[in-house]
Amino acid sequence: MLKGVNTMNELMIFNNPEFGEITTDKQLSALGALAYILGEVLSTDNKNEAWSFLKAASIIGHQMGCASFNKLYGAVAFEVCRKFDHNEFYYQSLFKKNVQKIINGCSVIQHLNNKNHIPDAWVSWQGQILPVEVKCHDFDKKALEQLLRYMRFYHTNMGIAVGRRLTAKIPNNIRFVSLKELEDAEHE
Repeated sequence: MLKGVNTMNELMIFNNPEFGEITTDKQLSALGALAYILGEVLSTDNKNEAWSFLKAASIIGHQMGCASFNKLYGAVAFEVCRKFDHNEFYYQSLFKKNVQKIINGCSVIQHLNNKNHIPDAWVSWQGQILPVEVKCHDFDKKALEQLLRYMRFYHTNMGIAVGRRLTAKIPNNIRFVSLKELEDAEHE
């Protein structure tokens, strides 16, 4: 208990007038149930199950008038979106996890970046350091220009382009990896 705070109501965590003052024990029980549900959300590998758990947690949190819960719920919902909705961050992670399966001898490395020129990843391949540009849509001319800018800035001879489909003509020193290749490698 915080010094000088006698009940959770004083912290205004549960302040829904419809329910009146809720005892500390009930508040703690509700928070415990909500924490358990959110833990289940984060541990499931099933998108529909995750959203079902989140819906249940939302109902309980709303009924209890738990303002602090909203912040926690938002963070967990963000994580569910990141985990299950295939955005650019998802494919960046998938690339890093599976690049060795796709390009023999290639490994993800850490590299010091300039704050104005930050590729999505760096890899080492055949003694060279290569920047990687990942797109969750087609790898088009604009994406190619971005990768070429990294290659010029960091003085690299090669680069890796990742996207749904290749829609720009790329030079021979750029290797294209499709999102399907990444997804297939993940399921091997």
